[in-house]
Formats: sequence, structure tokens, C-alpha cells
Amino acid sequence: MHACGKDIGLKMISADVIDPRSGRPTSATIAFEVSYTSGSADSAAKVANELTTLYLNENLNNRTQLARDAATFLEAEGDRLSRQIADLEVKARSFQGQELPEAAGAQTNST
Repeated sequence: MHACGKDIGLKMISADVIDPRSGRPTSATIAFEVSYTSGSADSAAKVANELTTLYLNENLNNRTQLARDAATFLEAEGDRLSRQIADLEVKARSFQGQELPEAAGAQTNST
């Protein structure tokens, strides 16, 4: 089975949607159409199915990598924020242990 580039068709199908981040109308690819032209219907179906499988597998690989990247980023951000919270808690405890100058003056004046 030999597929030639001119015999292969790929058409992206888009729809008008609202971007959830901006609230603005935009166009989004929602599907695709793969075709293969051949003198044999059986051959055309096999090649078109293989092209579809290859495209879907590549898309899955891309999405998996994006999910891994997002998870790595979120884990790093979680660690950074945990360290920042721990630092703020140390500062808060240190601050709570200090006596305010106004309070110290009030105690010496009242005794």
C-alpha cells in the first residue's frame, strides 16, 4: 500500500464558539475529515483509517505531554507557595512574640 501526498486529503472542521477565558467569539477546530483517493475502495478505506489512527495517536501524545507539563508546573507552584506560606508563618509567629511599642509604653505608664 503506497500513499502519495496528492491522494491524501485533510480538512479541519471549525465552529464558532465563545472563548471561556475572554468571553469573545472565536473559531475552534472541533473535528477533522481525512480522505484518501485510490482505485481500490478497500485500499482507500485502509489508508484513510491508518491516517486517522496516526493523527489521533499524535494528538493523544501531544495532549499527554501538555498534561505532564501542566502537572509539573502546578507541582512546582505548589512547592513554591508552600515555602512562601511557611516563611510567612515564621514571620507571623516572630511578630506575635514581639511587644508593640505603644503597648509597652502603656504598661509602664499604668503601673
